[in-house]
Amino acid sequence: MSGPSQLVVARGPRASETWLLAQLAAHAEAVRQDPALLALPVRVVVPSASLRQHLCARLVGSPPGAVVGVEVHTLFGLAAAVLERAGEAPPQGHALFPVLVRRAAAGEALLRAAFSPLQDGWGALVATVRDLLDAGFQEAHAEAVDERLAELAGDPAVERARAVVRVAAAVDRESRRLGLGRREAVLQRATHLVRTDRERLLPARAVFVHGFAEATGLAADLLEALVTRCPTTVVVDEPPDPAAPSQVDAGAVFTRRLRERLGRHLLEDVAGVEAPPPELRLRRAPTVDDEVRQVAASVRVLLDAGVRPEGIGVVARVLDPFTVALERHFGRLGIPYACPGGRGSPTPAGRRLAAIAEVLRHGVDASVDAWLVAEDLAGEALVDLGVGLRACGAARLGEVADLPVDELLAGEESLPLPVRQGIAAAEEGDDAMPQVRHRRLARQRLLAAVARAAALRGQLAAWPAAADVATHRAWLVTLGGGCLGSSPWTGSPGGEELSEALRTLEGDIPAGLRLAREEFVELVLAELAEAGRAPLGGRGGGVQVLGVTEARGRTFAHLFLLGLGRDMFPRVVREDPLVPDRLRAALAVVLPDLNLKLGGFDEERYLFAQLLSASPQVTLSWHATSDGGAPVGESPLLARVRGWVSEVAGEDAPGAEVGPATALEHAIAAGLAGDRQGFVELLALARGEADPDGVVAPEELARARQEVLDELDPDLAVPAGRQRWREVGPFFGFVGRVTAGDPRGELAATVAASMVGCPWATFLERVLRLEEPPDPLAAVPAVDARSVGAVVHAVLEAMCRLAAPHLAAELAAADGASPVAVPWPPVEALEVLLAREAARVARGAGLLWPGWHALLQERARPFLEAAREFDWGSGVLEGVCGVEVSGAVVVRGWEGEQVVLRFRADRVDLRDATLVLTDYKTGNPPRLGGAKARTGDIVKGIVGGALLQGAAYAVAMPGRALGRYLFLRPELAEREEREVVLSAGDDGVREALEDTVATAAAAWREGAFFPRLLEPGEDREPRRCGGCAYKAACLRGDSGARRRLREWASGSAGAAGAGTAERAALALWWLPRARKNEPAGEGA
Repeated sequence: MSGPSQLVVARGPRASETWLLAQLAAHAEAVRQDPALLALPVRVVVPSASLRQHLCARLVGSPPGAVVGVEVHTLFGLAAAVLERAGEAPPQGHALFPVLVRRAAAGEALLRAAFSPLQDGWGALVATVRDLLDAGFQEAHAEAVDERLAELAGDPAVERARAVVRVAAAVDRESRRLGLGRREAVLQRATHLVRTDRERLLPARAVFVHGFAEATGLAADLLEALVTRCPTTVVVDEPPDPAAPSQVDAGAVFTRRLRERLGRHLLEDVAGVEAPPPELRLRRAPTVDDEVRQVAASVRVLLDAGVRPEGIGVVARVLDPFTVALERHFGRLGIPYACPGGRGSPTPAGRRLAAIAEVLRHGVDASVDAWLVAEDLAGEALVDLGVGLRACGAARLGEVADLPVDELLAGEESLPLPVRQGIAAAEEGDDAMPQVRHRRLARQRLLAAVARAAALRGQLAAWPAAADVATHRAWLVTLGGGCLGSSPWTGSPGGEELSEALRTLEGDIPAGLRLAREEFVELVLAELAEAGRAPLGGRGGGVQVLGVTEARGRTFAHLFLLGLGRDMFPRVVREDPLVPDRLRAALAVVLPDLNLKLGGFDEERYLFAQLLSASPQVTLSWHATSDGGAPVGESPLLARVRGWVSEVAGEDAPGAEVGPATALEHAIAAGLAGDRQGFVELLALARGEADPDGVVAPEELARARQEVLDELDPDLAVPAGRQRWREVGPFFGFVGRVTAGDPRGELAATVAASMVGCPWATFLERVLRLEEPPDPLAAVPAVDARSVGAVVHAVLEAMCRLAAPHLAAELAAADGASPVAVPWPPVEALEVLLAREAARVARGAGLLWPGWHALLQERARPFLEAAREFDWGSGVLEGVCGVEVSGAVVVRGWEGEQVVLRFRADRVDLRDATLVLTDYKTGNPPRLGGAKARTGDIVKGIVGGALLQGAAYAVAMPGRALGRYLFLRPELAEREEREVVLSAGDDGVREALEDTVATAAAAWREGAFFPRLLEPGEDREPRRCGGCAYKAACLRGDSGARRRLREWASGSAGAAGAGTAERAALALWWLPRARKNEPAGEGA
């Protein structure tokens, strides 16, 4: 009903809304009595689109239903409508505001020094200048503001604040000169129009202002114009104190400025409507995911009970930490929801736009990964090219453009990648093991990538440093037509969003305005900031998932308030570093509407109290730990209500909510309970729910998982499970006997030595040919010991072949060959050999980083120097008969069989009519005692595998050959440490070799590749496990597996009925203890 303007104070959103709806119902009744009143509408002004949508729904949902003659506006929407009725277009150039701020700040040395070195350092300055302009600051105020600041001389922040004021004045001046305006200028212009021509431009029978607690200067100006020019009622919400509902919450002080600003024009009244206090519940959860799951279960129960979805609110101070969990749990429970302003997960278009943003912003310094995604590559093409370019040392776009492909490939037609793919047939030789195949990147693909990178670099370099928007747009379109993809922007992911952003900018920025290229790029990226994200929820219907800003002023039948943790709600309130609150308070005499940042404390308390009075049923929840496992403290806001809540409703125990569970959760519960009944059915349902379009049928996958479970974790409650526990199967390395086409082949000495150490690691490395996966986050690949050893061996071999190209490669040929003298090469020749072999090893590993092979050279050089000092002391090595010499020794195996053990010696020399077979080692030498203990230590070394190959050298030609190890580690001080020589006539050498090889051969042939998780007879892990490259593919760390293996080894030794594979495994398990004449378990 029309009358004098008034300010009505209500106690909480429910009371405010009830009073407002009653007033609107009275207006609707008046219209029914006098339809002529429809000539002038009743207008309701609210602060947000979310509240507008909610209020419209409440209007039509309340008796008598449909309402005519009522218009609900946001304040900005009202201002835009006023300009439209006046025939004025909104001002252009709102996107240019940050550009104008940076331009003006460039002339302020104090600000330039503080912000220009920082990434997005100008963001804080832009926010402060916006605060000043929102408070009504104009260039005309600059002198007065500066004088007021000058009176505060001595404060260290004053000079910085004066510089900010000069920037704000320059921005205002430049905006007026160019005819530009921010979005807020619409409010400013609408205020003037309402004051001068309200009846024509804003016809209204009555105006209600609802949902405002605070307003910036320009918004407050328009509200003040409304109350002075229209019959306006302002409804101000002063919520009750949650801990003392009969009193107004102390946070209501947050509304003081608005009440003082508008109250001087209004009569004040009290709504006279009371809403009963809410029923509060407290709920704690372990994690964010658990917190959201509990809320989802409660919401599902309410929906099943018939509660209208739109009457349920799920609110958080900031939604971002909860969106992933909300999508997952609401989706699984079939909860319809809407999330106005929510940010979903990035889509493929969003990921490409982010990559394009990096390329545009950083140019030739953009990462290779970003450039390839910007090119719209995907799948294997993306991965192979990315890995290949990084292997070549090109981590940035500019480095790709300069890549010397011909030099790197050295005539090869493809680049081997450090990625393994399949197994190839073995070549003949001592280590006749299957060879792994590297994935390879074709030369032409690499050349094409380099050409595209060079073309893009050229386009970026040719892009004008400054131009108008149309010119910049044309250059960006050119990039999208070839240099950043094979198709124009409009035909690829992100293209439509980018094209729309360009159209928006071209329509908003004056045609003749010149922009720097960097300015244009930042404008484009700002327009794309929210593009390329999947929608979160529906278009408005369903459960309302809101941030606090969107929830302000709304009411709910049931409200769930998430994230009541410390530093989450209330948010962390900080002062403005450029114009702190003490200076803002001093400026109040000139700029009374300049807000104080520390007023945020009052705002947080106000918002909390308002939310608690927005619904009769409120659940407050929080999580105890972060995603990283760090403890999260409770919000101090909870302390204010905990005592009162405990008297009313109490606190829920974690997990107390009873609600429906998804198929996946039923499967998890069954697994945790150890209940195997129905496991296959539950898991099949869960997989079907989680991945309905999976390649493997859910039922088939579930059956396979059950078989794995029964193997790894047998059910000890039933006899069959206990029997399986006492046995070991494929997951413990029992893979079956050698068959036709088996990749195992004949046994090599290095394999036999590895089998003694850990059969499982041998299987992964020597049979499956697995390697430790490359670290995708590693900046530069490490120079590993294996690569260094490969270079050292290759250089020493090349030295010998350089002196005698036809040196023997077979032991039979070396025996009786004429020995030759091998000189140590001159420095220049050595450098050539070292560089060549280092480059070859690097290229074979697919690691072509600039300087990587040079680093490999330097790492290998000290080892070569140790070889020179020990074997080439005089400068010439006499008696060389062969290099990389293959041979074999036949030993007695199990049950009288003959085992052929193949080996390869790095060098064979003739010394005093005896062949000496040398094996170079770049690792640590074994610890051998004095003369008394040396024999036992050597036998122990053979059985342990460390000296097995040397023993095979000696036994291959008894009495005519010696096995020799030469340890080349530079730090070895004593010559005695560098050399270990073995003879077939040494005590225990032949027996130790035969026993070890026979046992390893039996396990190799029978497929007994158990993981050596324990030292035999001891309850400790072998030291080698800590540095094992295959620990990610091992049962290491599984206490159940370790216990099962220990019980198997102790209880099955000599057991009647043990198969050949099990007997071979047990013999290999106890071998180190058996050779020391220690108990090896029953029957071993």
